[in-house]
Amino acid sequence: MGETGPCGPCSEIHYDLGVEAAEPGRESERFPSDAGGRTWRSGTWCSCSTTATPGRVLTPLPRPRSHRHGLERVAAVLQGKLSNYETDLIRPIIDQASGCSTSRMARMARVDTALRIVADHARAAEFLIHDGVLPSNEGRGYVLRKIMRRAMRNARMAGVEEPFLYKLTGFVAELMQSAYPEAA
Repeated sequence: MGETGPCGPCSEIHYDLGVEAAEPGRESERFPSDAGGRTWRSGTWCSCSTTATPGRVLTPLPRPRSHRHGLERVAAVLQGKLSNYETDLIRPIIDQASGCSTSRMARMARVDTALRIVADHARAAEFLIHDGVLPSNEGRGYVLRKIMRRAMRNARMAGVEEPFLYKLTGFVAELMQSAYPEAA
């Protein structure tokens, strides 16, 4: 991410959407170029195993981490979507959030982005609360508090003027239970 700090090997997974997804006139471009806009980076595998010092000396981290292909990106590929937000994991939550909005600007990009943030954060808050995390000033509780505050801030930007987050987390719980009844 910079000259110093955690680092390690990384590789990416790109999904080719086919010639029909390429921009007009760019159908013959090949990967690894942009390929005419027809490829989508659906995931990465990053191993954060070392840290770099100012002289680019690499030192092993005491607890290495890795980041892999996420569920939402796999769902997007399998469902033929170009965005995680268009999958059946998140789109229904965005639609529910837009129903709470009184804004007549629903077609504006700023409002669309705000509703995506609201949906994503409501979902994350629901999972944290389900795991027993409560809002607090430290650790996971602080993360939950920040997630909830960002969801509420973006909801106001989308025209929501009354308490609503409890409605979305309830909706998320029902959505996940209906999608994955064996996990309930």
